[in-house]
Amino acid sequence: MKKNSIVVVLTVLPLLLLCGLIVYRKSHPLESRPQDAQLATRTNPNYRKQETDWLTNQFYPLYGAENISAKIEDLPIRLTGSAQPEVGNKELYGALNRIVKSLFAKTFEEYLSQRSVGASLLLKENSMKGQGGVLRRFYKIEHLPTNPLELHKMFWSKTTEDGKRAKLWEAASWQASWIECSKASILDDFTSTKSFSDSLRARVPNCGIVGYPSSFEYGPTPREVLSNDGYVTTALAYLLVKTSEDKAYPLMVQFYWAPSIRTWLPSHLAVGYVGNRQFDPVF
Repeated sequence: MKKNSIVVVLTVLPLLLLCGLIVYRKSHPLESRPQDAQLATRTNPNYRKQETDWLTNQFYPLYGAENISAKIEDLPIRLTGSAQPEVGNKELYGALNRIVKSLFAKTFEEYLSQRSVGASLLLKENSMKGQGGVLRRFYKIEHLPTNPLELHKMFWSKTTEDGKRAKLWEAASWQASWIECSKASILDDFTSTKSFSDSLRARVPNCGIVGYPSSFEYGPTPREVLSNDGYVTTALAYLLVKTSEDKAYPLMVQFYWAPSIRTWLPSHLAVGYVGNRQFDPVF
């Protein structure tokens, strides 16, 4: 008799727990839970103020504009620390112009031509793994190209809808954009995307920051420049954009100066944001 009672209890108890859970879920739906009621970006006054402040700037057409190069060349370049002015403004403006033009590429070949700078051009293995993961998860592609360049091309094509999504980058506030040059003897912000993103949070408060390393590894690398010169001259370009969704946020691009080829090479891109956004630039 005792053995039969134990069997009954073990059989019925899970059913009772399941029924209790169903009743609880019906009386406490997910949408009514306090933590899910509103996003922090809607309730935090600092976030809301940042979102509003970005939008109060004066914006000028970016997508389809013919004067982008001239506007970029008017951006102020600030020198901090021991950065030297002889680095070359023309080359720095040109490097930023190429990144901006890559946003509006209508074909992968056009995009690639804007990213092909420096002594060598290799696709980073970790970046390709990440992009392959995105293609599998969000685009349900099971058989990925084994060639890194073909994989990157597929990622660019899917993400940008073959360049059709370029119209998202509708306008730019040139008065609220700038470039800052400095010198670095530690490579944390170049070797770690987390370190790069963390360093921006103190400079661009009250928003989220998501950072991306360049899909391409250029030569010479920052480590090679540091080994040769003992320091790396860096540049951070801050471009405040407004999207076709009527949202404003900065795109921030980090460059480093390669003296041996007299070229600014892009290493990281970050997006500052409040709330949701459609997609980030392919970088």
